Amino acid sequence: TSSHLKGESWERYLAKLKNEPSTVRVLRRFAKEMEHIDELGSLARPAEALESIINEEHEIWEKQERERREADKSLFQEIRDDLLASQLPFQDISDKEFFERTMRHALFAIDGFTAEARQAGEFNDQLMGAEAKTGFRLLDLLSRKYDVVVANPPYMGSKNMGPLLKQFIESNLNPGKRDTFAAFMLRSLQFTSPQARVAVIVPQTWMFLGSFSELRIGNRKLVNDDRATLEAN
Repeated sequence: TSSHLKGESWERYLAKLKNEPSTVRVLRRFAKEMEHIDELGSLARPAEALESIINEEHEIWEKQERERREADKSLFQEIRDDLLASQLPFQDISDKEFFERTMRHALFAIDGFTAEARQAGEFNDQLMGAEAKTGFRLLDLLSRKYDVVVANPPYMGSKNMGPLLKQFIESNLNPGKRDTFAAFMLRSLQFTSPQARVAVIVPQTWMFLGSFSELRIGNRKLVNDDRATLEAN
């Protein structure tokens, strides 16, 4: 998904957004977070990783919007008041809403960029556009909360993990660091909404081996908090 979110085609796309510097900065971080999605899969948490830059860019946007409105307040004030009366005050827009607006704008721009590439016969630009849309869609799927999560996760002991996968699990899903199936169990719980249910097909070893004691404690806490019920077979 991420292999084409860099290079000349990606830079040409970002250049189309030169008047939207916040969007460009968010997209650059997005591309970085998606760089290893082929190895991390649904363990990845790109939305959480983007939180800090979203907060920063939202604050910058609010400051600029406040300054712009202060500068314009004496120009056609009555007309501007009528136009703004039905709009959500910019200071009431949450980080989540700001991020959604940013990504909608990015998606609209990628559609236009891909259409132009198709007309010009630019294959690499078309391929990048398709990759970017897939990445945006994956970001959306990995950011949602679900009422039911059913999975048959892969099994791989920590000794066989690549350096990037091992480091990611240790940093983000530490109680599941002994095996990928355990990491996916925890990730499945993170996908859940309140009162959700999770069913995973995993070995029974996590229920009694000492190496999975942290995982058992973590799951029990989640279940007792009514975040989700985990069913393992």
